[in-house]
Amino acid sequence: MAPWPDIAGIDSADACARWAGDAALFTTMLARLFDEFGEVYVPAEFSDSKGVAQYIGRMHKLRGGACMLGAKGVYGLAGEVEDACNRGDHDRAVEVSIRLTGEIQRLRESAQTVLTAAQHHERGKLK
Repeated sequence: MAPWPDIAGIDSADACARWAGDAALFTTMLARLFDEFGEVYVPAEFSDSKGVAQYIGRMHKLRGGACMLGAKGVYGLAGEVEDACNRGDHDRAVEVSIRLTGEIQRLRESAQTVLTAAQHHERGKLK
């Protein structure tokens, strides 16, 4: 089994326990989180209730994924955005989503070496 990656912004002990030490699966799921949640901007207006509901669902999904990956900062901020949206507090949702975007970007940068190594490893297995 591959050694567990050390990534700033990830609670390694929590993530390793949740993924039963499967670093390769963890890395794959982390890459998927980045692919799916590269953009987390709040809808411009809260007048479209369907759009807001979809966004709340998206934040809930991000929160769950972040929890499973041990990304506690992303988890907390996604929860704050979700709560603000549920209260109809657009200004707060926008403010926290900006912080959330920054947190995701920092996490992505911190994980880049691990993600790149995993991609090279997978390419080598395909040859």
